[in-house]
Amino acid sequence: MGRFHYQLGRAYRALRQYDDARASFETARDLGHTRAWVAIGNSIADEALAHYIIGVDQGDPYAFYALGRQLLRFETNADLRQQGFDLMMRALEVGHTFAMNELGYFYLDQESEWFDPDRGLRYLRESAARGDIYGFNNMGLVYCDGMGGATKNVQTAFDWFLQASTGGHPNAPGNIGLLYERGDPWAGVGAAYVIQEQRPDGYASFNAAIFAAKSAALSDPDAKKEAIGLLGSNESQSSRFRHAAIYFRSWCFYSR
Repeated sequence: MGRFHYQLGRAYRALRQYDDARASFETARDLGHTRAWVAIGNSIADEALAHYIIGVDQGDPYAFYALGRQLLRFETNADLRQQGFDLMMRALEVGHTFAMNELGYFYLDQESEWFDPDRGLRYLRESAARGDIYGFNNMGLVYCDGMGGATKNVQTAFDWFLQASTGGHPNAPGNIGLLYERGDPWAGVGAAYVIQEQRPDGYASFNAAIFAAKSAALSDPDAKKEAIGLLGSNESQSSRFRHAAIYFRSWCFYSR
């Protein structure tokens, strides 16, 4: 059965036994398994498009996606790019989540004449709703960076990245790490204000300066401005806070 030879080829490919994988895919192809055309095309760069085209002719959604992506991403000819878009839409219409992810980013490109954030976000959400780990990761990026007008939300981004990581997405663990590295600058500003104004037990002005300085070192420009303002003000600050603020402001800007 062609399907089993195709699956055997995938196993060989995962083991990096590429000659055996190619032989299994070719057997699957010869037995009429349409997905094999895409697998063979993926393994041979200079023959890829020809194999994708045969897969398209045989009605394989993976071939619609593979050829469509190549044409849409890399072709400069308007007619060929349109053909690529049409193929991607055919893949999307039959529920191919790879096409949803690709077209989601296609419509979220603010530099493109096709920028349509509502449509782009809808496609990414549909991918995630179908359990695609790449859809999960993409939704994490949406809330991490505020793509398409979505409100940035660190916790929501973390939750999506965690789902993607649990499912085996290769980049999701790194994205979680970046969240920790970047931190939440507004949380730091808020903590600094609370400590300085309300003096909760266990915290001193020195701690407020630490939170404010760390927020000033992060990338959010509005939070940075607030944090620098807090570090620079001195009318209502104790002498101890002012000295701590001066030290940590210097650390913030010169020790990175």
